[in-house]
Amino acid sequence: MEPDLHFLAGFVAGEGHFRISENNAGQSWSCGFALRQRDDNAELVAAVRELAGAGRLVWVPPRSTSHAQVVWQIDSMSGCSELAASLASVPLLGKKSGDFGLWQRAVTIWTDHSQGPARWPQLRQLASLLRAHRDVGRAPDYTRVDISRHALSSFLAGFASAEGHFGASDSGHPRFVIKLRADDTAVLSHLA
Repeated sequence: MEPDLHFLAGFVAGEGHFRISENNAGQSWSCGFALRQRDDNAELVAAVRELAGAGRLVWVPPRSTSHAQVVWQIDSMSGCSELAASLASVPLLGKKSGDFGLWQRAVTIWTDHSQGPARWPQLRQLASLLRAHRDVGRAPDYTRVDISRHALSSFLAGFASAEGHFGASDSGHPRFVIKLRADDTAVLSHLA
């Protein structure tokens, strides 16, 4: 299966992290994105990065009991704009879709040089909204999960590649598990 935009959306929904952060003690702000996987999944991460057309891969050596990892990282204005454009046409589902909506607004403001330093208070506010949106105590701001049948298989393949765990029970029966925070129960219910 070749990754498509719905696969990208599922992969990002599972493991992607959208960032809005201050620089130089609040003198300026920036946006970024990262997706981290074990390095034995580097070929898939590279294919998804290629599909999005943005960012770079960074290898992280193993530490203590962790495995070596590969990180797909985007820090540039052009890269963030490219990822935002790629994801704008596909659903991310659940709370991650809210993260993306705030981040997408931030990228639009960040890349609008005509505003000059007037961008920084807007980005500060969006960063605060993003932190609040991620809070585990915050009730989800969606009531249903909506994705077409056509898109579901690709999304699920990407999501399972990021979040799924394949294994076997003690008695040898196959197992497949996806664990999410309770505030994303609607996503798991729909995928099930």
